[in-house]
Amino acid sequence: MTAGHHIRLFGVPCLLDPGGVPVRLKSRKQLALLVYLAIEARDRPVERDVLIELFWPDTSEDRARHSLSQALTAIRKPLGASSITRTGAAVRLSGPITSDIDTQGSYAFESQDLAHPLDGMETWAGTSFAHWVEAVRAKCLKDVRSSLLGDLSTARRKGQVKVVHERAALLYEVDPLNDMAALSLAERLLLEHDTTGAISLLRSHASRSKDETGRQLDREMHMLLQRVERNLVTDDGTADSDQQESASLLSRPEILVGREEELAQLESIWARTRQGDLCTCLVSGPNGIGKSSLVRRFCTSITARTWPAYFVACQEIGKGIPFAAISDLVHQLARDPAVSGTDPLWLSEVSRVSPRLRSLYPGIPEPAEVPAEAVRIRVAEALHMIFEAVSDGGPITIAFDNIHNMDPASRDVLHMLVKQLQDSATLILGTLLCDERDSLVPTAPATLSGIEWGDGFYLGPLDDARVHEHLANFAKDAEVPKEVREIIAQLAQGIPYLTEMLYSEWERDPAHSLVTVQMQGDRSGPTWHPPHTMRLAFARQYQELSSDALQMLHLLAVAERMLPTSELVSLLSVDKAVVDHAALELIDRALVRMDGGALGFKNELHRAFVYYAMSEDAQAFDHSRLAQTLAASREADDFQRALEASHHFAKARMIDDAVTAVCAGADLAV
Repeated sequence: MTAGHHIRLFGVPCLLDPGGVPVRLKSRKQLALLVYLAIEARDRPVERDVLIELFWPDTSEDRARHSLSQALTAIRKPLGASSITRTGAAVRLSGPITSDIDTQGSYAFESQDLAHPLDGMETWAGTSFAHWVEAVRAKCLKDVRSSLLGDLSTARRKGQVKVVHERAALLYEVDPLNDMAALSLAERLLLEHDTTGAISLLRSHASRSKDETGRQLDREMHMLLQRVERNLVTDDGTADSDQQESASLLSRPEILVGREEELAQLESIWARTRQGDLCTCLVSGPNGIGKSSLVRRFCTSITARTWPAYFVACQEIGKGIPFAAISDLVHQLARDPAVSGTDPLWLSEVSRVSPRLRSLYPGIPEPAEVPAEAVRIRVAEALHMIFEAVSDGGPITIAFDNIHNMDPASRDVLHMLVKQLQDSATLILGTLLCDERDSLVPTAPATLSGIEWGDGFYLGPLDDARVHEHLANFAKDAEVPKEVREIIAQLAQGIPYLTEMLYSEWERDPAHSLVTVQMQGDRSGPTWHPPHTMRLAFARQYQELSSDALQMLHLLAVAERMLPTSELVSLLSVDKAVVDHAALELIDRALVRMDGGALGFKNELHRAFVYYAMSEDAQAFDHSRLAQTLAASREADDFQRALEASHHFAKARMIDDAVTAVCAGADLAV
């Protein structure tokens, strides 16, 4: 018998050979008989009389037995002579042949028609066979639903959002009344910022459920629909100035790649929260790594599952504004229809820090006069009461983006609020700008937010494969040359934001982009100038540097290599203590690294930014003094330093000196 045959049950049934090629039998009744045997005659034999009654009920006994024998012979031809065995007056299907049912969905998910198992097969034989088809069809649909729900839940726990949405689409095709499938599809639309599509889907699902089952939407789904209609789910507040500016310039959808492990961690913490625990989690990482995207995506996912979640962006400008972060949280809460269930007295308390709340709820009373030091306590108590009204006894999620920008007053309120939430199902998330993995200690940022973080993880750079995947998703259908992809991956150092920025610059003007400059090297023609997005992205790291640190940074950018501190002392004409102080300043800002007593940039993109942000005269000056130092300090037989000096003389436009140095270096090399 030929191994590996499979019977496809979804859509119109067919027999596939081990290579997946359809095998044709002489008649549909023979195929129907094979399907029946594959399902009913694997574990136990089936009497011939039963088969005759099912497939030839209106035929004489002799002709029916003859037809059965011919059909069994036709089945043996592709499957092998031993595929059907006789046991007295009964037959049994044996050997390695599978169907979509006994493979537990692995074949079924490849089908394009999961909603119609055994499609049209009820007409292939008699009435009794049609009843059997209906029973098997119901079993197939039940198995598919069960398998899809299991896969969906497993994928959710593993943080595999793409798989969740794929399984949800299949499940909704099989069971259009399934709430979990509808919610997962609405989540996908919300993550794509298609609020209109999500509203349309939820309304359509509610209408279908009412028409076909008479069931009204439950409270949670009704609240979700209201939140989406008020655009609460996808509103993330106001982003950082650099992120806001770059978002407007890039005008691209948000992409999340390679964060399944981190999403799985958040799902695990969320599972503990649903059990009634207060959980806190801090997500740290460098600028542009995707902290905000990860947490915002998770909050949207939680809300799409009918649980309230609010994302508050702590802006840098808000550091000096009392209660800025808490005011933004109140603004988010006030737009949730469930807040109307809060006692007006508590709403009046939070109106102390968010006066615009009165425009939404004009009937709330004026807050009572209290000492200034008591305002924080009363606001924290009021927020606790609002949380209870919004959550309605269920879990709630609050996320603060960029907690390092949180103002002191908001920090105090949050500290007191967390104490009151100890016995409630609340998840508090935070993101922190942190350039080094080793600097993350869950309790260390408590002074930044007022919270002792129970959980935390560092969001590190993507590997090269994930960077290429991210770039492919960002570029969509555009064809990006392999060399360009590799240069972008090299420069971006695994940071998604930089990947997008480098590609966008190359896409707008390939000839004058940093990617092209890096590919051409010394053959580069036009001088590259850092785009506005890059200046904004790096501004925080480079602003307010001391003059000594800035001079050292320029020299390192011009040198294009690690420089020993002794060489920097000579080049800068300062004491070693000055060099050490400037080096520590740059190391603290994660701009340079120390290796074997030498200093250099952590990555090529930062070096390129510093170098090309310099004026051409400043570049030439630093090239000239570096070249002169190399020429004066090299050993008589050191051809490498001579060639390096020639390179810098040429960059300084000192052509005669460059020729002299390269000739000396070439002679020594030979």
